[in-house]
Amino acid sequence: MRARPARFAQICLLGWQDMSSEIVQAIEAIIRRGNDAEIRRRGDGYIVLEVKKTIKYTTQRMGAEESHRG
Repeated sequence: MRARPARFAQICLLGWQDMSSEIVQAIEAIIRRGNDAEIRRRGDGYIVLEVKKTIKYTTQRMGAEESHRG
C-alpha cells in the first residue's frame, strides 16, 4: 500500500471537506519552507499563519569525556 502524503493526513485531521485550494496552497508553501502552519478561525472564515521560531541561544553540548568529572 502506498503511503499518503503528510498534507493529506493533516487536512483529514482537520475534517474540512470544503477546504479551498488557496488554503491548501498556502499551507504547502509554508511547509516547503520548513516552517509550521497554524490555522485559526477569524470571523466566519479562517486564516493561515506561518510559525517561525528562531534559536537565539543554545548551551554547548558536553562531550563524553567532559561529562564524567572526577
